[in-house]
Amino acid sequence: MIRWLTTLLCAALAATSGLLYAEFFATNGFLLPVLASATAGALIATLHWRLGGALALAFGVFALLVAYLALRDTLWGFVPTPRTGLELLRGIGGGWARMLTTGLPADVRGELLVTPMLLTWAAAFIATRIALRHGNALAPTAPPLVAFVICLLFIAKRPGSHLDVAALFLTLALTLVLLRANRSATPNRRMSVTRVVVGAPTIGVVAALAFVATSALGLGDNRFDPRELRPPPPLASDAVTPLAAVKRQLRQPEPDRLFTVRVSESTVDKIRTAALDRFDGALWTSSDSFPAAGHELAADADGSTSLPMTGEVTIDRLTGPHLPVAGWPTSLETQTPMGFCDSSGTLIGTGRISGTTYRFSAQLSPRDEGLLLAPPSSTPKYRRYTEKPAGMPARLQVLALEITKGERTPYGQLTALEKHLQSLPYSLDARPGHSYGAIMRMFDGTQPGDSQAYAEQHASAFAVLARLLNLPSRVAVGYRLRDAKDGQFTVTSHDAHAWAEVHFSGYGWVAFEPTDLTKVPPDPHDPMNNAAFESIAQQVPQESPELDPIVTEKGDDSGSLGRTIRQAALVTGLGLAGLIVLTAGTIVLTKVLWRWRRRRGAPADRVLGAWRESLDRLVERGLAVPVTLTARQVAATSRSGTLHRLAPMAEAAVFAADEPNDDTVRAAWALEAAMRRELHPRRLSPGRFRAALSPRPLLMAWRQWRLVRRAEVRR
Repeated sequence: MIRWLTTLLCAALAATSGLLYAEFFATNGFLLPVLASATAGALIATLHWRLGGALALAFGVFALLVAYLALRDTLWGFVPTPRTGLELLRGIGGGWARMLTTGLPADVRGELLVTPMLLTWAAAFIATRIALRHGNALAPTAPPLVAFVICLLFIAKRPGSHLDVAALFLTLALTLVLLRANRSATPNRRMSVTRVVVGAPTIGVVAALAFVATSALGLGDNRFDPRELRPPPPLASDAVTPLAAVKRQLRQPEPDRLFTVRVSESTVDKIRTAALDRFDGALWTSSDSFPAAGHELAADADGSTSLPMTGEVTIDRLTGPHLPVAGWPTSLETQTPMGFCDSSGTLIGTGRISGTTYRFSAQLSPRDEGLLLAPPSSTPKYRRYTEKPAGMPARLQVLALEITKGERTPYGQLTALEKHLQSLPYSLDARPGHSYGAIMRMFDGTQPGDSQAYAEQHASAFAVLARLLNLPSRVAVGYRLRDAKDGQFTVTSHDAHAWAEVHFSGYGWVAFEPTDLTKVPPDPHDPMNNAAFESIAQQVPQESPELDPIVTEKGDDSGSLGRTIRQAALVTGLGLAGLIVLTAGTIVLTKVLWRWRRRRGAPADRVLGAWRESLDRLVERGLAVPVTLTARQVAATSRSGTLHRLAPMAEAAVFAADEPNDDTVRAAWALEAAMRRELHPRRLSPGRFRAALSPRPLLMAWRQWRLVRRAEVRR
């Protein structure tokens, strides 16, 4: 009974660690493969086979589970094929890498299921094997705990601390420890009713207290994410920044048909392609990374007030890689590989996108009356949207305060900025660029035409001024939706546009329009030389000579991966060094304490203490000292003359009727000191140093304690 209960608890522990994958996958289709892996691993570990045979059988069953539960599309009927074996090997060797490069929540696919099944199977098999063959009460909980921690790494970016699963895991682990502790401590392996009655409520109280304490402290909210160690994939864009391409598209002599779009909400008048969150004083760029997108996409956790909508896009001549989307997409239906950034809500195409059609569902952030009192998002996740680079003109801070004077709410300040920017002159003849220099020309132009600007400068100015007010803002680049026919918008290059977005708690990213669209020419066909706008990258530094070169370096994080690796290596090295020092200090301190205790007590105990100290010195040199040998036999095995003289004293201390006198005690410890000098003649020799750090005496004492413990249990 106890054997099968132990097996059940080990399987349940491994399966509980697998429950965390509910935050990784979009649906519950992973549950059956993971639970089956945990059950199979635990059951096979109960067989009375040698490790090699049991492991071979367990892996064979695991391979069949993967084939029939995860890789069904590789089967020929019900027969595994060579492709099945190849996909299994790929999943074992590289499944973890695919999991770290896939957007969350991910679709339940075979290539992503192999690693969770492998971890759960291994945790159940090893835990059950340890529980049924070793006496340590805590050891069986280690493999499921490792699987639990690895799963936390895979889902690190997902919101929440998963305390419910952690509380269940702790409860099962403590129950397993209680069961094994009773089994080894109770005669005839019968569980003590008293211990169970006391232990079961204690487990519940401990689990509840752990749940409450971790909830109150907010533990687990900011877990380490290994995805941050991977650099973002490069975007194959022709422009330095998508914002710089707005004017070039608007001034094309003939518009290019880019894509068509249908949306379910009639209030949608813009569709976004890129979101730019990083400003170095010269250029707005994006720091987004794009893991592979599945059917279900991560929703904006702060967009609880948003409205649901759907859309359908067909790409014609859009070059990409950025793809059009409205609001914050939450699901995607397409046959084309795409990437999704769950920190900005933007999509990219990872292959050829011409002719691609995709459908999406999204959250749309409305501008309703609730925004009047809604607070801007201020959690650490959005602090990067309020960053202000060095070199900022002081005049901009003054302007931000002047324009928003008298406004008491964040939304009121933003609408004041919006109206002020809309009142400025609009002209596509304005000089290109969106740096601090271009923004200051728009506000303080001294020459005719300097104060003219268009969407590029208006959007940049709005986002910069909003950040000066500590409001999380970004620049959105995309296209206007105009002149729908039969519910379908045909978007051309003449619809290119830029605006700003601000994140509000409970709403998500809310769009603001700093450009007066009534001033935008409906059909700008004037021919012009586009060569000047193709060289925007060379013009930007000339527009803002006041910028320190250090500002540009701060905007470039091409070495962030190297810095992260170096920092991780430094922390790991310091941690290992500290662990080594702590271990060495513990060994030395334990030996010192043992020596101190052995020199105290009754005369017989002190003589035996000298004998045990001498044995420890032999053990440090690698000599095995079985507990079944007498003192004289140990002395004969060691071939030490000093130990030969000390052995009779140790036997007399154990078997003699009278206590040894003080002279005998002093003689015993003198012989112990003589033996140390025999082994290490030089006081500062490397051998003496290695012996002092050797953990062998501690391990021998632990083994002897276990043997005595087992003997007592058998009796």
